[in-house]
Amino acid sequence: MYELTLSIPPRTKLILRDGHVVRLRAPADVAQECGDMVHSGQEVFAALFLNTRNNLIDKRILGIGTGDSCLIAPQEVFSAALQCRASALIVAHNHPSGDVTPSAEDLSITRQLIEGGKILGINVLDHIIVGHNDAENRVISMSLRESGMVVFGR
Repeated sequence: MYELTLSIPPRTKLILRDGHVVRLRAPADVAQECGDMVHSGQEVFAALFLNTRNNLIDKRILGIGTGDSCLIAPQEVFSAALQCRASALIVAHNHPSGDVTPSAEDLSITRQLIEGGKILGINVLDHIIVGHNDAENRVISMSLRESGMVVFGR
């Protein structure tokens, strides 16, 4: 005989900065949130998990790779999203070279994540690539949603 027990995880807490909820409204907000990755000599792949109001509820580094690549599996992204009960997510990674032009692999993983998100009901909002412009000493970024190189839902 099977016994059914219902275990509902507690509601996730919102991430606060200076006492304010972190809300990601635009790619520039994500680039700012991930700006610490630009100085890494290795590719770093992160996911930012959001509630239904696009408030940040968790940010996780899901992979650290080499100077020009980082292998990440959709299972890792969605496992973390389900753990924190995210309604939506944004992925981001750095290009240590500073050039934020997406690679074929960047486009491919983004498409896989979008399709996986559709199945799970987790909206993949964007994929942001961040880099560093040494000449101007500033963080630069590219939104795959805004570039139109990948079609996102909603």
